[in-house]
Amino acid sequence: SCVFINLGQCGNQLGQVFWREVDQWHKRSQLGATKDVKTRFPYSTLDGSLPCVLVDTERKVVAKCITSEPLMRRVASDCVFTECRGRGNNWAYGYSQDVGFRFQDGRVPSVESIAEQVRRMAERVDCYNGTVLLHSTAGGTGSGLGCALLERLRDDYPAHLLLSIAVAPFASGETPLQHYNSLLCLSWLQQYADAVLLFQNDLILKHVSKSAAKAGDPLGTSVSVSMEDLNGHISHTLCNSFLPLWSSERKRSAVFSEPWELVRSLCPNPALKYITPMHAQSSGTWEQLFTTAGHQRSAAACRHTLCLAVVTRGNQVSMKQFSDSTNSTEKRLKQLYRTVEWNPFPVDFYLSHEPHLGPQKMLTVLANSAHIVDYIESVLQRAGAMYKEGAYLHWYERYGCGKETFEEAFDTLREVVSEYSRLQ
Repeated sequence: SCVFINLGQCGNQLGQVFWREVDQWHKRSQLGATKDVKTRFPYSTLDGSLPCVLVDTERKVVAKCITSEPLMRRVASDCVFTECRGRGNNWAYGYSQDVGFRFQDGRVPSVESIAEQVRRMAERVDCYNGTVLLHSTAGGTGSGLGCALLERLRDDYPAHLLLSIAVAPFASGETPLQHYNSLLCLSWLQQYADAVLLFQNDLILKHVSKSAAKAGDPLGTSVSVSMEDLNGHISHTLCNSFLPLWSSERKRSAVFSEPWELVRSLCPNPALKYITPMHAQSSGTWEQLFTTAGHQRSAAACRHTLCLAVVTRGNQVSMKQFSDSTNSTEKRLKQLYRTVEWNPFPVDFYLSHEPHLGPQKMLTVLANSAHIVDYIESVLQRAGAMYKEGAYLHWYERYGCGKETFEEAFDTLREVVSEYSRLQ
């Protein structure tokens, strides 16, 4: 029921890893017993193609994804959009080139072409319920064009859900404009998305480094982590959260096979829509997995949480162990995450019995929590310091993004901080 949009370099590279893992899961799981790929492959469309639109304003990343990953060749040819201009790591350039603008040479703005491709794909899926956007908050395409597209999709499909899977850049700096781009992108996401699943590169790097050190180098002196490793961790989280559940038991929520049940469960308040993901997988105990996942939170452990979703996968024995301990686990999670008192059912459990995992266990905790305030405040502080000095503002003003747009973005994110800070 959903259409995926891989947007920009980050979105396409992450999407490639995600679809590869979906394919591997399909081959290993109970679904692999059938040859009817069209009806059994997760997220497959009516014609057997992937329900995915590939978008980038440079051709090389999309071309590499298609040539290096056989599965990506199942993306319909009329659902691939590329250009040769790029967006210069500038939110204003990415946004202004595609909103309310027509080229003198008769070219159609990118967002209109992409919206038409989304419409074609929406007609191919069995029952279109919404769009999942994979992108970065730092670049010109992922942030700027992504916001323009999000705005357009909200107008075209007002009753359908929009989920943003956004990747935040390293705080140490990836581009000189990343703080401005993140500020403006998060502001647009707050206005137009129904939910934002936000991955922070710094927290993921810390977790992946620790895991690699434990596996091969206890002292952590020679651990090397690549972007492929970071994308792999995000992909594990997405697959564990979104893939179908099998022979599952449930606690106060419906069994799901797509993201929308999680969106409805985790975002009951439209003003509070930022979801923080934490993921762990190993053959250790459930206690060890919860400890590993808990280390991925920010330092603000004292903040409150609106609601949680816990997704677990394992063999029959491990899932029986987890099922027997859900009451005690729920009590502990309420204390650890300081769930709000007025929510009578703040924790939802999704359990899936999957024999093909063997001794491996998978755990994902998705939290709509005030922990996100730490990151948003850091964006406000860093972007505010640059804005106060007038740094780089001329790069935005030349594309119609003036001080009024910045002030509105600052106000929007300050209001987000205020809303989350009132949780108690």
